[in-house]
Amino acid sequence: MKKLHYFLGTILLSGSLLLSSCDSSQQSASENNQDSVVVAGEQGTNNDLEDDTSSAADRVMFAVMSTRMQTEISRIAEQKASSQALKDLSRAVIDTNEMIIARIQDLAEATETQIPDALNTDQQEVIDSLQQLQPQEFDKAYLEVLARDQRQLIDNLQQLNADAENPITRGLVEDIADMQQPQLERIQSMQDEIM
Repeated sequence: MKKLHYFLGTILLSGSLLLSSCDSSQQSASENNQDSVVVAGEQGTNNDLEDDTSSAADRVMFAVMSTRMQTEISRIAEQKASSQALKDLSRAVIDTNEMIIARIQDLAEATETQIPDALNTDQQEVIDSLQQLQPQEFDKAYLEVLARDQRQLIDNLQQLNADAENPITRGLVEDIADMQQPQLERIQSMQDEIM
């Protein structure tokens, strides 16, 4: 149980870094690139982008990093989950997220956002923490992280859609959100069963 609390604390800490990391990455990129393309180096995960002044690039960056994180922890769940139902859920998350990543790459092009090729340090710490948990602790922690991240991602996409003026951007965001919502519902249903 202590590991679970430590893990969730790590998630919250890493989450608090996302918005400030996005903003500092954007400022750095703007200074180094006259085209104002956001270059992400260090991005946190599992954080609310509650600040209405977050740019489209910040929100796209959150979406890609969040989706990659979900995919990585779902790969761990395929191996470590204690039930076949949870392993099946993790496979479904991976499959859906592969389609979502392709749409997010289109969204990144539409918003002129450059996305990183790899997970950041904070995300790797979360992955490492998950890998250390015993199967029963893992199941609960995985579902908590996944559900929270999915809700934040959907909220982030809704805000991006509300702020978008470009119809192409709106269409891409709506496609991604439409794929995310049923996935969140399935995660929450599984969470209710396990917890």
